[in-house]
Amino acid sequence: MNLQRWWGGLALALTCECAFGAITVDAQLTEPEWDRAQVFTDFRVVQPYTLGKPRHPTETRMLGTPEGIIVGFRCTHPPGTPRQKEQTPRDTDNNGDRVNVFIDFDADAQVGYNMTIALAGSFQDGTITNENQYNTDWDGDVTYAVRETDDEWFVEVLIPWTIAAMKNPGNGRRTVGVVFDRVIGQTQERQALEGLAFSRPRYLSDFPRVEIDQYELYGDRKSVV
Repeated sequence: MNLQRWWGGLALALTCECAFGAITVDAQLTEPEWDRAQVFTDFRVVQPYTLGKPRHPTETRMLGTPEGIIVGFRCTHPPGTPRQKEQTPRDTDNNGDRVNVFIDFDADAQVGYNMTIALAGSFQDGTITNENQYNTDWDGDVTYAVRETDDEWFVEVLIPWTIAAMKNPGNGRRTVGVVFDRVIGQTQERQALEGLAFSRPRYLSDFPRVEIDQYELYGDRKSVV
């Protein structure tokens, strides 16, 4: 298992599992809390832009927790397809197997945030503005883990509420815009939720809207807003 914490632009290797509330960021995705997560399976091939069903299915789960938004990926990857584990410095393009989380915290198509996690454990993040203009100047503080089996690999990532400025919904629920995608390193085939492609003129505005629990930190206590 590959477990890392990104802080101030530095990758810190952790020797223990990181527990956040009822969920441990270990890429196991076995805690009961995951039963209330929203599940996303409608991935379509967008590179090349065929919108066909991917040959290796992907399932993504997401939920709001007191510590932040947690996303889990389950990537089908049978032994017949070689896995590419490319190690790259932070914010460097990675051509290996990888997944992406794209999230618009206010669901207003003004700024989207991207987190790319590679099977090898490498990490890239940045912002999206003007629909599809990508910039790597932004560095977020996230915790994530990667785990492999013979037929699958898994990613779990915690996105803390403090990662970016967000409007306060004031009602205990937050509507976010999200897209998840995955790239098969061997073929560079990209599959994305609902077939949304970064290369299209409209991208950020078309993010599917999802409602999740919203929490806010008061001292050392987490409360629903």
